[in-house]
Amino acid sequence: MKPLLKVLLSFCCALNGVTAYGKSLIDPCASQLFASELDAVRAAADRYNPQSIREDREYMGAIFELEGGFGYTVSAASRREDNWRLTIPSMEWNRIRAFWHTHGDASSEHRYFSDADTSSAKKFGRPFYLADYTGYLKVYRAGDKTLNPIAADRLNLPRKPGFAIGTYVRNSLNRVVRVKVRERRQRQSS
Repeated sequence: MKPLLKVLLSFCCALNGVTAYGKSLIDPCASQLFASELDAVRAAADRYNPQSIREDREYMGAIFELEGGFGYTVSAASRREDNWRLTIPSMEWNRIRAFWHTHGDASSEHRYFSDADTSSAKKFGRPFYLADYTGYLKVYRAGDKTLNPIAADRLNLPRKPGFAIGTYVRNSLNRVVRVKVRERRQRQSS
């Protein structure tokens, strides 16, 4: 196996100008490989979306292919901050298949892909998945439609171009994919 590489990617996913640098980490679940890109995205979203909502913090990572399976990395932004640099450890760029992220707590802006999300998908040429507080999983691909400023304004987004609704992700049975929004509480034994 080749030496492990680090790839530093800059994502600016915020609607404000504040920059926060998230620590990149590999979650223990990330070392588990899944059967498909979608399975890896769902595992990451199920694990981090409830925490993202509770903390009002974005989580983001890469979906990579390795040895016939798919895994994920994860990085967290500072609370209520959406900009950071994502360091993706231990893989080569050509193994990265997609990116995933969450948007935090309930807000009309958090239901849509930001202009920075769509420009990142275009820049890196990889699908960009979004798990939001409603529990729906959406994807934006480089060639997908973005909103003009008037359409963005109608959705209570900043009146500028580049925002996108995205496409709801569907499973093999053509059902819309949902992810967790709450963490399961452990029952306490008496």
